[in-house]
Amino acid sequence: MRRSELISKIRSISRNNDTFDGNIQSALSHIGSYAGHSRIQVFFDNQEGSATSVAYEWCNDGISPCIDRMQNIPYKKLPSIKSILSAEGHIHSGGDDALHKKIIAAFKAKDISSLAIYPIYTKESITGFICFAGCGKTRKLEKSKPDLLKTVTEILSAMCERRIDHERLSTAIRNYEAFFNTMDEFILIGDPRGNILYANDAVKSKLGYSSEELSAMRIMDLHPKESRKTAVRSIQGLRDKKTDRCVLKLELEGNKRQRIPVETRIWLGNWNRQECIFELSKDLSREHESLQEFTKLFENNPAPMAITNFTDRKYIDVNEAFIDKFGYSKDEILGKTADELGLFEGTVDQKQALQEIRSSEKTKNIELQVKCKRGKILTGLFSKETIEYHGIKSALGVMVDITEQYALRKELDNKRRRLNNIIEATRLGTWEWNVKTGETIFNERWAEIVGYTLEELSPVSIKTWEKLAHPEDLQRSTELLQKHFERETDYYNCEARMKHKNGNWVWVRDRGKVIEWDRDGNPQLMFGTHADITERKEMEGKIRELSIRDSLTNAYNRRYIMERLKALISEYVRKRNSFTISMIDIDHFKRVNDTYGHQTGDSVLTHFTSVLFKNFRSYDLIGRYGGEEFIVISMNVTKEQTQSIIERFKKLCENTTFVHEGHEITTTFSCGITESNEHDASTVTAENIIETADRRLYEAKNTGRDRVVISD
Repeated sequence: MRRSELISKIRSISRNNDTFDGNIQSALSHIGSYAGHSRIQVFFDNQEGSATSVAYEWCNDGISPCIDRMQNIPYKKLPSIKSILSAEGHIHSGGDDALHKKIIAAFKAKDISSLAIYPIYTKESITGFICFAGCGKTRKLEKSKPDLLKTVTEILSAMCERRIDHERLSTAIRNYEAFFNTMDEFILIGDPRGNILYANDAVKSKLGYSSEELSAMRIMDLHPKESRKTAVRSIQGLRDKKTDRCVLKLELEGNKRQRIPVETRIWLGNWNRQECIFELSKDLSREHESLQEFTKLFENNPAPMAITNFTDRKYIDVNEAFIDKFGYSKDEILGKTADELGLFEGTVDQKQALQEIRSSEKTKNIELQVKCKRGKILTGLFSKETIEYHGIKSALGVMVDITEQYALRKELDNKRRRLNNIIEATRLGTWEWNVKTGETIFNERWAEIVGYTLEELSPVSIKTWEKLAHPEDLQRSTELLQKHFERETDYYNCEARMKHKNGNWVWVRDRGKVIEWDRDGNPQLMFGTHADITERKEMEGKIRELSIRDSLTNAYNRRYIMERLKALISEYVRKRNSFTISMIDIDHFKRVNDTYGHQTGDSVLTHFTSVLFKNFRSYDLIGRYGGEEFIVISMNVTKEQTQSIIERFKKLCENTTFVHEGHEITTTFSCGITESNEHDASTVTAENIIETADRRLYEAKNTGRDRVVISD
C-alpha cells in the first residue's frame, strides 16, 4: 500500500458512520500494519489533566497487549512531556537517552526499544497523545516517517474532537430541555402549519396531555374555539411582517376541558433549521409565580492540506482532500497562488488574519473563509508549519472544515437571543450552582427581585442566597434540596422569603433541578429560577384574614376561635399553660333591634366590639360567638384577674351611650368566666370548657343580668 493510499484509507474510515471505537481500532490496525510498528496506543487525559490512560491499543503479531497496566499514569512521572509536545510537536526517543528511560519507567513497558509520541489536541489544548512503539531489537521505528505519523495523528485527533463535541452537544440539549422544564410557563413550538413539535413539562402536567397526544395536535387545538381566530390573526400578522411579536390575553384548554387564563406571546423563528411558531404562555391564575447555550455542533471532515513555496507562496503540491473540498484539479492549482485562484476574499479582519498566517513560521487554528471553484464559501481553521520539501523551504497548510460549526454558532446566537427573550418576558431570576464548590451565577433579575444590582452583591456564591433567605425558610429549603439530592423528587421547589434591600421581606418561588451528577451519584451542577410571588402571598394573607374575621364587628369568627381554643387546650395538656374563657352576652339586645331596627342594632354591636378591643390586651383573642354573644380568650391569667378586667369594662359600658341616627342607647352585659386549671387535663375539651363558661353566663342572666359569674 502506498502512503497516499493509507492516508486516503484513514480518511475514509473517519468519514464512515460506524462506531467510534471500531473506527479508531480499524485506523490503528491500518497504520500499524503499514508502518510495521509493534504497538500503537491512544492515551486520553483525565478531566483534571493530572494523569493519562490508554484508551485504545493495537499490537502487532507476537506483541503482548499492556492496556490494563497503563491506566491513570500521573504526569508527574512524565515530566515535561506536554511542554515538549507543545513546543516540538512530537517526541522521538530510543536507546539510552534519559527521556526515553523516564517514559519507559512510567509506562512500565521494558520491551519498548523506540517510540514516537504525537499530541492530541482538543480546542487548542493537549488532551492526550498517540504513542507509536517499536519493541525489541528487531522492530525499531523508522525516523523517515514523521510526516506520515503527524498526518494520521491529526486525522485521528479530529475524530476524537468530533466525538467530544457530540457528547457536549448531547449534554447541552439535556441542559436546554431541563431549563425549560423548570419553568412554570407553557412553552410550545410548532411548524408553519401549527403542528406541535415541542412542549415543555408544564404543558403536559397542567393541561393533562401526554407526549403522544401532543405530537398529534396543533397549537390551536389547545386554545378554546372562541379564541382561536384571535391567535390565527396574530400569527398571520407576524407572517405578513406587520409585527415581530404579539401579546394576547387568551385561555388554554386542558385535556379535561379545564381552562387556564394565560398571557400568550407568539413570534416566528427557527428551530432545527426550519421556520417555526413559538408560543410562550404565562399562567395568570398564579400570576407572579414562576438555550442553556447549545455548544457548537460540527463534524470535521478529513483535513485538506497544501504545500506552498515559502517565498512566492505558489502551490507546490496539494492532497486529494484539498482537491475534493475546493473543486479544482491539481493542474489548475499547482504553480499558482491562493490570490490568483481567488480562494481568500473578504473583510479587513480576514485579510489581517491571512497576513498573520503568511508572515509567521508557525500558526495554529486561525479562522478564515475560503471560496471554492463553484463559488461555495467554506469556513475553516487554518494551521501552518514551516518544512523543507524537496530541498525548498515550504509551508505546510492544514485546514479543518468548520462550516457547519460556523452556521451552528450563528444559529446558537439566535437561540441565545430567543432564550434571553423568554427569560425577560417571564421576569424570572436565574441561577446556576456548582453544588460541590458553592460557586453560583445569577442573572440581573435575580438581584433585582431583592432590590440590588449584581455589582452590589458581588462577589456572589451560595452564601449570597443563605445571607438573604429568611432563617425559617432556609431550613425548609435545605430539607427540600436534600430530598432532591437523594432523588426523592424530580425537581426542587420551595417558596421562601428573602430580605429586600429596603428591609422588607419579599417572597420568591425557588425552583431548580440537578442536571449533572458526579461518578458517585452526588449532585454536581444545578440550574434554577426565582419568580417574585410577593403580591400573591400578600393577597393570600388578605384572603386569610378575611376568612377568620366577622364581617360586621371585625372580631374573630366562631370557626377561627374554636381552632385557636383547641390549639391552646393541646398546649395546656402538654405544658399546663393557663388561660381563661369569658362568654359575654349583651343584655336585652332583642329590644334594641325591635325598637330601633337591625341597622341600629348592628351599629351597637360594632361600637360594643370596638370598646371591647380597647379594654383587652392585643394578644388576647376576641371573637363573635353568635348574635350578640362574644367570647374572649385571655392567656396566662387567672379568672379573678380576668374578672377585674371585665368589671372595668362593664362599668365603662354602663357609662357609655351609643348614638345612632339620633337614638341614644346604653347597654349592659352579662358574663361567665372559666379557667383552664378548673378542668382535668386528661379529659378537657373545647366543648366542655365553653359549656362551663356558658353555664355561668346563664347564671348571671338568671340572677338579674349586668353581672359577672366566675364559679358555679
